[in-house]
Parts: sequence; structure tokens; C-alpha cells
Amino acid sequence: METQYSNTELKIRDAAKSLFLKKGYSATTTRDIAQESKINLALLNYYFTSKRRLFEIIMFETLYDFLNKMVEVYNDERNNN
Repeated sequence: METQYSNTELKIRDAAKSLFLKKGYSATTTRDIAQESKINLALLNYYFTSKRRLFEIIMFETLYDFLNKMVEVYNDERNNN
């Protein structure tokens, strides 16, 4: 899954992912994410509309990548037997 993101969107996603992992979803605020990614809060809302939407995108992409790796490993194991 190749989604094209601007540099700003990547900074926001990376900061949010890091904060969600460290603090959890509930304890992470959009202000925390904006501060961590060194952007203003309005820009975060412009790109992702809400913390929930940003979290959903990160989780979807993470699960998608994980499942692709699982399929890769499964196919590799299958082909090596």
C-alpha cells in the first residue's frame, strides 16, 4: 500500500505514532502531536481532521504492513518446504 504523503504529513504521522506508542491514545493530545512534529495545530487538523482519524490511518497502515510481512513469511516457508 503506497500512499503518497507530503513531508509535513510524514512528520505528523511519525510524531503521532511515536507518542501513541509512548503515552497511549488517550493520553496523547493533538497539541502534543503538533508540538512533537513542530507544526501548528491547525495544520494537523487540516491534514488529518482529528486525532481519531490520524490514529485510524496509522493503525490501518501498521496492520497492512504486518499482514503483508506475514504473507511474505508464509509464502517463503511454503516455497522452502
